[in-house]
Amino acid sequence: MMAQMMKQFGQMGGDFPAPKPILQINPNHELIKKLSDSADMNLIDDAAHVLLDQAKLYEGETLADTAGFIARLNRIMAKVL
Repeated sequence: MMAQMMKQFGQMGGDFPAPKPILQINPNHELIKKLSDSADMNLIDDAAHVLLDQAKLYEGETLADTAGFIARLNRIMAKVL
């Protein structure tokens, strides 16, 4: 947000790289706790990718691999249902 505001006010030149986003993980969140207790490495891998993709979507980014996101989400749902 700060970079966007600075750009609007002409404070950032065209060659200044945009800051990389920082993903913060709450270790006390129910999903993270359940994943830490899981021995299913495929589930952990799928869930980690889905959580990252969700964070990207939340920030307004587009996903590079939409089909992969859907496949991972479907595998997770199939294990739960």
